[in-house]
Amino acid sequence: MLGGALGLAIILGPYRRGERWAWTALWIYPAFLVSHVITFGTIVPDAVLAGITAVALLVAMPTSSATD
Repeated sequence: MLGGALGLAIILGPYRRGERWAWTALWIYPAFLVSHVITFGTIVPDAVLAGITAVALLVAMPTSSATD
């Protein structure tokens, strides 16, 4: 639950302002899901969610700006 609250705080604050570190920090979610697949073999829910989150992050990749 704490991880979800932290992710929500990052999304609603720094990520919406376009801060690149926030986009990078959100990669913890697909990384966690991939590690869960490797550790427990739960391919159906975790691999699918890892793919969806990775694609969503790639689509929403921030463009470089003068504030980086």
